[in-house]
Amino acid sequence: MFISNAGGAICVLFFAIFYRRYKELRYWVVCLALSTFSALTFFIRDQFFTELLIVLGNTAIFSSFLVAAIGVNVYYKKRTHYVSLMLIGSIIYAGAFVWLTYVDDNLTARIIIGMTGTAISCAVFGITLIYRSKHRKSIAPWFGAFACMQAIVYLAKAAGVLYQDPANFYAESLYNNLAFGSAIINGVFSPIGFLLMCNEKLIGKVWHDSNIDSLTQLLNRRYFYRKINKYYSRSENKGKGASLLIIDIDYLKPINDIHGHLAGDIVLKALAEVLTKNVLNNSIAARFGGDEFVVFMPKTNLRKADNFAKIINDNFSKKIRELDYTDPSPSLSIGVASADRPRTIEIFLKHADDNLYEAKRQGRNQIVARVIISA
Repeated sequence: MFISNAGGAICVLFFAIFYRRYKELRYWVVCLALSTFSALTFFIRDQFFTELLIVLGNTAIFSSFLVAAIGVNVYYKKRTHYVSLMLIGSIIYAGAFVWLTYVDDNLTARIIIGMTGTAISCAVFGITLIYRSKHRKSIAPWFGAFACMQAIVYLAKAAGVLYQDPANFYAESLYNNLAFGSAIINGVFSPIGFLLMCNEKLIGKVWHDSNIDSLTQLLNRRYFYRKINKYYSRSENKGKGASLLIIDIDYLKPINDIHGHLAGDIVLKALAEVLTKNVLNNSIAARFGGDEFVVFMPKTNLRKADNFAKIINDNFSKKIRELDYTDPSPSLSIGVASADRPRTIEIFLKHADDNLYEAKRQGRNQIVARVIISA
């Protein structure tokens, strides 16, 4: 246990230094350091300061899981009250051990409290890990489940002492093999698991930066094409009708020139917010570049696409009135193309772009919607 926990602490510490992720990883380093200290007291407490090391070692392992729970919340950027819980719980836990070690000297009660307290803190860590990561495709819930299983083993160990001589607590038995074996496995694989979680987060950040527009948080042009190609690669979607909108913000350049680029960014984000709130789950919205946005609407005919374009235009107009931008006031020109059997996304884009320019020629703030006859 000592070697596995110490090795894990060194690995996490090295990762924190190398990738400069001190804030996220500091709690995990402390957790593994406490676990390492607890394991170390197990080996040396028979040589000196036996009673003191019993108190410190058990308090350390109890606190380590609560520190890990704090680390989980920090990792997922959630507020937590576990710091207060850890401090209060550790003081009560240590106080109970001091009483049962120096005053009452009740070995059975000390073992039960020690195993039960460790089980509770371990379960808090496991449940927190499962709860915080339940909506994410991650390995984190598996490690949370293992921590909960370890908590059950500790509880079984606490119950087992009621039916055996407490002096034989560390003797060879199935309970001991499960308890200490799971602790060793946890010491080895928990650091590895957390490093994998950190790696997943780094990969997720790279994916986000590569595929999501940083200003509007919509898909970017490259990922839009990937999503469309993926959609048409499914056999059930081939030959199905669809509609596509190209949306252009009118007078964005004069707004940038008169009010500054920050004002232009606010207009872009306003349209992105409108799209995000109104686009259906199966539709794909993206910022195509500059002041142009696209929305692909699978299995949607021209009438529904035209109605959707009107909803977007009306909601955007309300947003602009709230911003109080005048002279010029930004508006939307929208080109809508629909087809029963589209051949390629390029056909959609060409016809929607033609309809967009027709809307511009009609004086802007217009919607031009047509069916693709040639598709």
